[in-house]
Amino acid sequence: MFFLEVAIGQFMSAGGIKVWNISPLFTGIGFATTLIVFFLNVYYNVIMSWAFYYFFASFNSKVPWSSCGNSWNTFRCRLDKGR
Repeated sequence: MFFLEVAIGQFMSAGGIKVWNISPLFTGIGFATTLIVFFLNVYYNVIMSWAFYYFFASFNSKVPWSSCGNSWNTFRCRLDKGR
């Protein structure tokens, strides 16, 4: 489907939305794929921001997840003295 969209779009010099105007039955496919790609990009950006946050937070001398005195810890939290 993606190859078809790219090939026809290259031939017609049209983008992902206008390429599906080739048939009235397929008119909504371009808008649907654009909306799906938008939501996937937002999701990907959230995951990448978490990765960058924890990557840069790991450079601190005392990382927040090394102790049990935090609000997110459960009653099962324990400190391993051997490490």
